[in-house]
Amino acid sequence: MKIKPRNTIYQRVQEMIWDSNKSLVKIAREIGVSPAAVSSWQTMERTISVEALARLCEYTHTNPAWVLGLSERREL
Repeated sequence: MKIKPRNTIYQRVQEMIWDSNKSLVKIAREIGVSPAAVSSWQTMERTISVEALARLCEYTHTNPAWVLGLSERREL
Protein backbone atom coordinates (compact mmCIF):
# COMPACT_ATOMS: atom_id res chain seq x y z
CA MET A 1 0.00 0.00 0.00
CA LYS A 2 1.26 3.46 -0.89
CA ILE A 3 1.09 6.54 1.34
CA LYS A 4 -0.68 9.49 -0.29
CA PRO A 5 1.27 12.54 -1.48
CA ARG A 6 2.17 15.18 1.11
CA ASN A 7 -0.53 17.60 -0.05
CA THR A 8 -3.23 14.96 0.48
CA ILE A 9 -2.02 14.40 4.03
CA TYR A 10 -2.11 18.12 4.72
CA GLN A 11 -5.57 18.44 3.18
CA ARG A 12 -6.75 15.78 5.60
CA VAL A 13 -5.03 17.53 8.51
CA GLN A 14 -6.88 20.70 7.45
CA GLU A 15 -10.16 18.78 7.37
CA MET A 16 -9.55 17.39 10.86
CA ILE A 17 -8.89 20.87 12.23
CA TRP A 18 -11.84 22.44 10.44
CA ASP A 19 -14.28 19.65 11.31
CA SER A 20 -13.36 19.79 14.99
CA ASN A 21 -15.14 23.17 15.28
CA LYS A 22 -12.47 24.18 17.80
CA SER A 23 -10.20 27.20 17.69
CA LEU A 24 -6.56 26.77 16.73
CA VAL A 25 -5.66 27.89 20.25
CA LYS A 26 -7.89 25.20 21.81
CA ILE A 27 -6.54 22.47 19.53
CA ALA A 28 -2.96 23.56 20.17
CA ARG A 29 -3.46 23.56 23.93
CA GLU A 30 -5.08 20.12 23.89
CA ILE A 31 -2.35 18.46 21.82
CA GLY A 32 0.60 20.30 23.38
CA VAL A 33 1.83 22.50 20.55
CA SER A 34 1.73 26.22 19.79
CA PRO A 35 -1.16 27.82 17.90
CA ALA A 36 1.42 28.92 15.31
CA ALA A 37 2.31 25.27 14.70
CA VAL A 38 -1.33 24.34 14.05
CA SER A 39 -1.70 27.32 11.74
CA SER A 40 1.45 26.37 9.83
CA TRP A 41 0.11 22.85 9.22
CA GLN A 42 -3.00 24.31 7.64
CA THR A 43 -0.92 26.38 5.23
CA MET A 44 1.63 23.60 4.64
CA GLU A 45 4.42 25.89 5.87
CA ARG A 46 5.68 23.36 8.43
CA THR A 47 5.76 19.62 8.57
CA ILE A 48 3.64 18.04 11.26
CA SER A 49 5.64 15.66 13.44
CA VAL A 50 4.58 12.06 13.86
CA GLU A 51 3.93 12.71 17.54
CA ALA A 52 1.77 15.78 16.86
CA LEU A 53 -0.15 13.94 14.14
CA ALA A 54 -0.81 11.06 16.54
CA ARG A 55 -2.08 13.48 19.22
CA LEU A 56 -4.23 15.35 16.67
CA CYS A 57 -5.73 12.06 15.47
CA GLU A 58 -6.47 11.02 19.04
CA TYR A 59 -7.97 14.43 19.87
CA THR A 60 -10.20 14.42 16.77
CA HIS A 61 -10.98 10.68 16.92
CA THR A 62 -9.50 10.21 13.47
CA ASN A 63 -7.96 7.06 12.07
CA PRO A 64 -4.26 7.80 11.37
CA ALA A 65 -4.37 5.40 8.42
CA TRP A 66 -7.04 7.65 6.83
CA VAL A 67 -4.75 10.68 7.15
CA LEU A 68 -1.99 8.77 5.37
CA GLY A 69 -4.39 7.56 2.69
CA LEU A 70 -4.11 3.93 3.74
CA SER A 71 -7.78 3.58 4.71
CA GLU A 72 -11.09 5.01 3.60
CA ARG A 73 -12.39 4.85 7.19
CA ARG A 74 -11.90 8.19 8.87
CA GLU A 75 -13.25 7.48 12.36
CA LEU A 76 -11.37 5.40 14.91
